[in-house]
Amino acid sequence: MSLMEIVRKKRMSEAVAKYLSTLVKDKRIQDKLAKFFVVIFRRLKVDPHVVAYALCLLTRIQYNKTNSLSSQNVKRYFFTAMLLAYNMLTDTPYDLPSWSIIVEESYSVDEIQLMETTYLDIIQWNTHVYNLDVSRMLYTLIGLYNQDIQPSDQVPIPPEIIRTLSLVSDASARHP
Repeated sequence: MSLMEIVRKKRMSEAVAKYLSTLVKDKRIQDKLAKFFVVIFRRLKVDPHVVAYALCLLTRIQYNKTNSLSSQNVKRYFFTAMLLAYNMLTDTPYDLPSWSIIVEESYSVDEIQLMETTYLDIIQWNTHVYNLDVSRMLYTLIGLYNQDIQPSDQVPIPPEIIRTLSLVSDASARHP
């Protein structure tokens, strides 16, 4: 099973929700987030690297604006990070009306536009994420995906992620 197929599975939505509920320290929102992510991931047919990139962008909010992520706004922030990551990393970005349809019109076009500009202001328009950070995030998500399931059903870590992470550990071992 490819990583693309895995992202469309409910279990990956649950892994992302688990990561975010841990980030905001509120386990109660996990199921609600997972349902929202299932809709987004299936409609977008999103690449796992885009999801990881979006999560890396989301963590910027924690660093740029301490304690600003909460159970009340993490869904909006993740959606906005996903919109930015998807539009930056794919060849066929969606326009704002399409994004409104993707989220079943939970947000109007005007709300999405405001969310996007507010988000970019918070992260000071710093949308660059290193490949290493994306690889680490994918590694974390696959670990969460594999928790509590039979070894035969677990997803192996892709070789390109292992290579990226091992290059960094080799470099840090040479330069302590």
